[in-house]
Amino acid sequence: LLYEAVRERCGTKSVLEPLSQFYNGGKREIAQYAPLVMTAYANGDKVAKRLLFDDLEKVAQTIRGASKHLTNQREPIQVVLCGGLCTKNDVIYHVLCEIMAKENYSISICEHPLIFGALRLAGMR
Repeated sequence: LLYEAVRERCGTKSVLEPLSQFYNGGKREIAQYAPLVMTAYANGDKVAKRLLFDDLEKVAQTIRGASKHLTNQREPIQVVLCGGLCTKNDVIYHVLCEIMAKENYSISICEHPLIFGALRLAGMR
């Protein structure tokens, strides 16, 4: 599913043909393909699932590393997801919750502008 969606979007016979375009375009170019990954994942695509789980495992590692610097780790550590991909689609939330299910974190989505997420993290409600 994902392969075909990317190929169709690029208008090529293979996803390898526009590979240099992905790298030259940078993060903005690559980010434009995120909805294709989300849709493919929702339709059971194994490649999309692997991409999401691999990338969100890296996010989980960052969260774990940052939480080591907190003084009170007895209560669940509040993690608030902010930004376009997190607020437009609940796939990231659910996958990250699955990855971190057995750990001491409370994960939520901030559905307000990014500054609200920063204020919430700072303890302001």
